[in-house]
Amino acid sequence: MRYFSWPHVLYKYDQLSHSEGWGIVGMIGLVGFGVLLLVIDIVIRNLIKNKTTANIIGLLVAIVATVLVFKGGIF
Repeated sequence: MRYFSWPHVLYKYDQLSHSEGWGIVGMIGLVGFGVLLLVIDIVIRNLIKNKTTANIIGLLVAIVATVLVFKGGIF
């Protein structure tokens, strides 16, 4: 398995287009998206002490971010 790096994407685009290349890019993107939502959730939990309100706000942020990614193509 080849290791993924951004210079590899820039210089060897034809190799990325074969077999699982874009799948790896997608997996890295989804992991990054999950980490971003985790950080947002931690910040919300630290700012809002009421756990029910923090959970509802976190859920709304996750739903809006997911809709923006899959419908709006923001990332």
